[in-house]
Amino acid sequence: MYHFSVPKIVLTLLFSICIAFVTAVIIPDTYVNMVILLVVLIIFGSIFTIVYTNIFWKHRSFLEKLLSITLLTSFLGAGLFSYNIGPITLFPFRIFLFLFLFIVVVSLLKGTFTLKEKVYVQPIIWFFFLWFLYALISISWSPAVGEGIKEIFYLFTGVSIVIFVVVTYDHVRNYVEFYWIWIIMSVVLIIIGAINHFLGYHLPISRIYTAPITQKYIPTAVFVNENDYASFLAISFFFLISSIHRSRYVSVKILSIAFAFLAAYLLFVTSSRANYLAVMIGLFFWFLLFLNKKEKVKFLFSGTIFLGFVLFFLFEKIEKIFSLFMLQISTLLTETRIAEASVDIRMNLIKNAMHFIANTFGFGVGAGNVEYYMKNKGIYNTFSDYNMHNWWMEIFVQYGFFIFACYVIIFLYLIVEIYKIYLRTQKSEVGKICEALFCGLLAFPLASISPNSFMALTYNWVFIAFAVGFVNVYKKSVAGGK
Repeated sequence: MYHFSVPKIVLTLLFSICIAFVTAVIIPDTYVNMVILLVVLIIFGSIFTIVYTNIFWKHRSFLEKLLSITLLTSFLGAGLFSYNIGPITLFPFRIFLFLFLFIVVVSLLKGTFTLKEKVYVQPIIWFFFLWFLYALISISWSPAVGEGIKEIFYLFTGVSIVIFVVVTYDHVRNYVEFYWIWIIMSVVLIIIGAINHFLGYHLPISRIYTAPITQKYIPTAVFVNENDYASFLAISFFFLISSIHRSRYVSVKILSIAFAFLAAYLLFVTSSRANYLAVMIGLFFWFLLFLNKKEKVKFLFSGTIFLGFVLFFLFEKIEKIFSLFMLQISTLLTETRIAEASVDIRMNLIKNAMHFIANTFGFGVGAGNVEYYMKNKGIYNTFSDYNMHNWWMEIFVQYGFFIFACYVIIFLYLIVEIYKIYLRTQKSEVGKICEALFCGLLAFPLASISPNSFMALTYNWVFIAFAVGFVNVYKKSVAGGK
């Protein structure tokens, strides 16, 4: 189906070998390992670029390619590189996003940028505009203006991603690429997480970087803490599951199985209890809705055989893991007698949030101001923990009932529409995307209550953009588009 430029790959390998040989002679011994690693990265990076562009970028516009690069870098955030310019931190994703925005604005001013196709999810786009406008207005009654401005910047970034995806990716093939962007970057982040866990090496952005050695096994990948990483794994897990289920190539299935198991293991060692439940819910509905009777029997049979094999050879280890797992789940579902327990703190955070909503007559405390209110006006003790740790309550308490209700409606709409698309289509690629998005959306509500602030996590917005854009492009195809 695809034709790769073999001469380019061979030349890249030869060039990289020459670089390795020269550096081995010139570079001092203390830097040899670093140089070897760099050469390996150059080799794989070059081969990946050649293969990727041959598969996905033939006959693509400049804006489509730029958006793809922007999405690829969005998963890395500030983990690998960042530079502070006053109050703004620049890293690759923001640089490409601002470049994309600049090109669009210039094109609009010149009158050269026009929508090639009608947007079929206009109410959703108008909602995001309304949300951003409401956030700006809310600054007028927000006591912590600085925090409000920071929140609005994150919101602007997220809303921009959604809009850019909808207006730029106008064909199903774009979302096939989007799917593989998510898979590829999931693999990259799983590998980084495995290095964190098994070797104890962490990026400077991670809280574990300066943590005691007893915590060095906790994976965070390119994120600040393990909860951010766990939520990413919980959503990405279903992209790997859909790849296992629907890929036509055995090699892709085997690799997807390996990385799915590794993702599940890394998720477990993060001790993020809400994400355990998120994956369970997603898996339950995947089994119920996306497997036919024959596949369900195969899944149960092979799962039972595998479980029996693992229990026979690793019973003691599995017993310890299961006991720890049940302990973590039980602490999430039951009250504790320790006042400072995290579950009880979160309950008090929610109680305070409901109190703030009542006092603001349902309008919310304003963008970015929930922590200020928790610290200065909370009536229930949160033991110096002022972060909501709950995306849904964060939206509710800061932006009020109307924005929250609209967001929930849109979220439910996306779940229903994606399942409808799955029922109507016979194409394997579309079915694969539907499985990943539908199960990911079902896992999303619980996955989003684990991080400190989901607003600042780019993959949150990228995932929503994927769902909104995919629904839009399918509606366009049904309406008679290309």
